[in-house]
Amino acid sequence: ALHSRGANAFCLNRTGYSNDPIVPGFAVDRRDSTNVVSALERLEIDTVIDTIAYTASDTLPLFERLSGWGRRLVLLSSVDVYAAFGRLLGTELCAIDDAPLTELSPLRASRFPYSAIGGRDAEYDKIPLEEAARACAGIETTIVRLPMMFGPGDPRRRFQTVADALVNGRRLSLPRSEANWRMPLLYIDDAADGIAAACLHKQPVSHPLLLGADQHLRWAEHVTAFAAAAGKRLDLSVNSDDKPKRQNLVLNSTVTRTILDWAPQTPLVDAYSRTWMWERELLKQD
Repeated sequence: ALHSRGANAFCLNRTGYSNDPIVPGFAVDRRDSTNVVSALERLEIDTVIDTIAYTASDTLPLFERLSGWGRRLVLLSSVDVYAAFGRLLGTELCAIDDAPLTELSPLRASRFPYSAIGGRDAEYDKIPLEEAARACAGIETTIVRLPMMFGPGDPRRRFQTVADALVNGRRLSLPRSEANWRMPLLYIDDAADGIAAACLHKQPVSHPLLLGADQHLRWAEHVTAFAAAAGKRLDLSVNSDDKPKRQNLVLNSTVTRTILDWAPQTPLVDAYSRTWMWERELLKQD
């Protein structure tokens, strides 16, 4: 996406491996912030995209080292910073509000939403990382909040159970609370193009940017459309359950779209089709 917009891109990670032949890879360990900055200077980088800021311990030392750097930091954040996401998890104890979320919607009052799970997830929270990035002196910070994403390479394999039902001719049963849930799902190519647009935008943006899809379908609608794009008939049943209604997550990204002159370009049928072909090959290997 960056190359298509005329930028030179480099992949910096611990292995130095880049999975894109036109993007050179360099071995850099983010835990050694001096090593990171040396690489940035050597490569004459003017914009850093932090794709994996996850916890304070692995992110704040790097932000502190970049302070005064005088260039642009693009922090990839998440819609899980919003209070609505906390209501979905049950960590925000207030009534459901299905109003569309914007760049300036209220954030979670609670922190570390997965602390009850333990492990590394217990330290995860994008809110303090956003705050630290904005507080860095001498850096032009851009925050991009991403929704749930899908497509080839998705480690969560959001459509795996659907593809499995299609491959094996099984019925797919969904509880009503899940089937009726509206979710913020964006195809990866469109998310990548939005990130690239944010990186190359000439003017700094004081508020976070929000990438949202054109449509926020219910999960059952996604499932049905996915099957149609695969050219398959899906035996789908929606079953009553006693779970309360889920907090919907609908994004209104009009402001971001206007600022970046960006909108999703991939027709949903193509996004589903490409994801289906990828999932089908993985299921063959399984």
